[in-house]
Order: sequence, then C-alpha cells, then structure tokens
Amino acid sequence: MFGLFRLLFSTNYWRTLFHGETWRRSGVAFRRAHKDKRARKQLVQLAILLATPFLCVAYVGWLIGNVAGVVGVLIALVILGLLSIYRNRKPVEEDGPLTLSLQTYEEAKPAPPPEPTPELRREFAELALLHAVLVDRAGSENFLRTKVLPQGFEVVTRQRHMEILREHNLYDRLGDAERDLMLLPDGHWPPDVIDHVAMLLEPLRLLRWVLRVDGFLATVGATMSADFRLAGSIVKEPAVLFRAEKLVEIESLRIGFTAADHYFYRCWAEGVYRKLFTSDTPEEVARATEYAGRLHGNEGEDLLLGTVIVSKAGDADVRLGATLALRRAKILDWVRKRMYGEMEAGERLEAFYLR
Repeated sequence: MFGLFRLLFSTNYWRTLFHGETWRRSGVAFRRAHKDKRARKQLVQLAILLATPFLCVAYVGWLIGNVAGVVGVLIALVILGLLSIYRNRKPVEEDGPLTLSLQTYEEAKPAPPPEPTPELRREFAELALLHAVLVDRAGSENFLRTKVLPQGFEVVTRQRHMEILREHNLYDRLGDAERDLMLLPDGHWPPDVIDHVAMLLEPLRLLRWVLRVDGFLATVGATMSADFRLAGSIVKEPAVLFRAEKLVEIESLRIGFTAADHYFYRCWAEGVYRKLFTSDTPEEVARATEYAGRLHGNEGEDLLLGTVIVSKAGDADVRLGATLALRRAKILDWVRKRMYGEMEAGERLEAFYLR
C-alpha cells in the first residue's frame, strides 16, 4: 500500500489524471474495448488510476477499525494482485524492427548530448513561436473562410501576430515564404495555403515537447485532426517557450523517433498493399504487402489512425498518417543532430515543410 500512497502524493499522478490526452485515449479505448485487447488494458490502467485515492482512504479506514475499510482493502488486494500478474506475465514476442530509409539510431543506448546552451534552447523556442503564429493564422483564416462576420467586425489576427514577432526580434529574420504569408491581409489566404500551413501543427507539437512545454507526445495516429489550440495557447503566452531550462531526454527522443519510424512503415506498407505507394525494389514491395496482409483486419495488433486500425482507414488517412510519421521522424532526427552539434543553425528563421 505504501506504493499507492507514494503515487497519490506524486505530481506526475495528478498531472496524468487531469491531462486531456489521458481522457482522449480512454474515450477511444471505451469505443474499442469489445474488439481490442490493448484498449482493455488501457481501461484497466485507468481504473487503477481512478481507484488509487479511494483505496488509500479505505486503507486508512481499515487501520482505524472502520468496517468499510476492510472491504476497501480486500478490493485493493484484488486489484493489486491482478496488476502484479499483468506486469509479471511473459511478454509477447514481436517481429523485429521495421525501419524506413532514414538515418536511424544505434541499437546501443546513445551517449548523452552536451548540456543544451541558452542559444540552442532559444533557437527551439523561436522556431516553436514561428510555427505557433503561422498555425494560429491558418486557424483564423479557416474561420474566416467558413463564417460570415457581423457587419463592422474587424479582424486583427495579422496585426497581433506581427506585434508578437517584432517583440521577440523575429520579424526581420523571417524567410521569404514566411514573410509573404504574414503580409497578406486577414482573410486573403487561399484554401490550399490554409490546409498546407495547418500541417505545421506537427513540428509545433514536437517543439513544444522538446522544450518540455508538454510532458506527453501523442502518437501519430492520435494527431489526424487539426487542434489549433496548440498554437493558440502559445500565441496568448509566448513566454512559456522561453522558460525551458532543459530539453527532452535523448532516450525519449529516440523512442519518439522509433515510434514514428514504425508508424511510417505501417502506413507505407498499407499504401503499397492498396497500390497507393510503390517501390523500385520488388523485394521491398513483397515484404510490405505481406506485412500489411498479415495485419489486415487485426483489431488487437494493427496500429490506430484516429479510432480505426490502419487496414480499415480510408486512403486519405493512410496517406496522411504516412506523411505525418515521415515528417515526425525527420524533425526528431534534426533535433537530435542540433542537440549533438552535428548541424549548424540556419541563418534565417524558416518553418519546416512550408516550401
């Protein structure tokens, strides 16, 4: 029981309990529990998370002789026993790693990078702010595209964004494409430009995580829809980006890269299976087709895109999943190289994948 009390009084417990991603994932798990063993495991973990305060209270009640406390302790013992069985069971063997044609991390645990300098932290913060401003503008332009504003209503999104960039001495360092977009009047972004810039949510999400603004990085499959709130919160309080004293751990970066690697291969293999993608190497096509066919309709093993598995997702979502995963892998690899000093910083402030 001491472990439960220690968990109850940890900051991470309460952060996890009230984190929006915890409940988003739980909602997906509820809808998939009848057909996906992974979803059932997530619900068990959620039940333990929710039961912890009650179990602790029940245990205290038992200690002071409360009869209800005895019942609570019995429930606690059952749950802890099930948890112990789950944790100690023999792990299921999986296939070897599937890698994409990018530079991948070594199997051995990498040596830690040098302590991040203030200049490197500021570089990441400035990039995050640039992406936040562009994505927030895309959200505003999308709103203006679909809504009719009351007569006399004045849109000042562009003006506010320009002020933010100048306050942080970023405007004069913008690349040509970034400056051209910022100079367009409110409501004058074409629909294809809005959709293109909205894809900058992915690098923004990664930079927030690298700077530890967010302690959790959602999977590629959980980022299929645009959440402009990631940008809006930064635009309201840009200072949060510049408070970072440490960056994400290199091991977490490696895990994020590997997960993106697997997501890309799975979506690419599904695309090959459906003849959306191809390869110049027949052996690779055969391998991808066999892999996708093996996972076809497998609700308990296949990766998720939103609330459905890859093999049941629409063609557009398979393409989007592959694109997001590939970009995530490349951006995280770029972050790693900057942390180790393997690449120089750019002279101008330019967004990822804007051109």
